[in-house]
Amino acid sequence: MDAPSSADEEEIRTTLRDQAQFVLWELDHAITDLEQNVPELKQLNSLRINEVLRALLSEVHTTVDRLLADQCARMPCAAGP
Repeated sequence: MDAPSSADEEEIRTTLRDQAQFVLWELDHAITDLEQNVPELKQLNSLRINEVLRALLSEVHTTVDRLLADQCARMPCAAGP
């Protein structure tokens, strides 16, 4: 197999960077939505599920943020969406 051209590789990296920035934006919104729903939750089980979901989304956010930082070390990154 031939190695991808540098233009192809740059396009792939740019696409991955853009997708990572979008995912971070979506995760921020999802976490914020869950945080805003906490006062409405009356059942202890619902509160626990909300807390677990926020923690999971925060972990995913951290992982994507690290991957994006690695990518930005290889090529310039613009501010998120």
